[in-house]
Amino acid sequence: MRLAAAEALCLLPSRARAALICAVQDPAPAVRRRAAALAAAEGFDDLLAQLSFDAEASVRAACDAARREAPAPVEPEAPPARDPAGEVLQAVQAALFGLTEEELAEHLGVPESEAKALAGRLLAAGRIGRRGKRLVLAEGGSR
Repeated sequence: MRLAAAEALCLLPSRARAALICAVQDPAPAVRRRAAALAAAEGFDDLLAQLSFDAEASVRAACDAARREAPAPVEPEAPPARDPAGEVLQAVQAALFGLTEEELAEHLGVPESEAKALAGRLLAAGRIGRRGKRLVLAEGGSR
């Protein structure tokens, strides 16, 4: 029964460490072996080191195996650099009747002053045009 509880740790990452601490102290070697595998998979090196000195040889062996077989930690990818001008062009191109600068700011999630400055640069470059208050794709502006 305790082994099933240790396996459930994968489903509760916010509580995994606390549950693993309990599993490391469990009297059953099978639970401690499973805790070693989970500690290695979750990157809890301190708990894995603690289990490496366990009195039970099978738990120490499980630690060694867990270290060898644990997947390498995945580095989180950096978010792609924002291209506000490209986002403005995309928003204007996607809007059937165009957007006002206020709507553009809301769509992009930027302050209205920033949206107006971006729109102004794109208007000056001839990449977008105006139809009344609405920004529209200029003739040949999709370059």
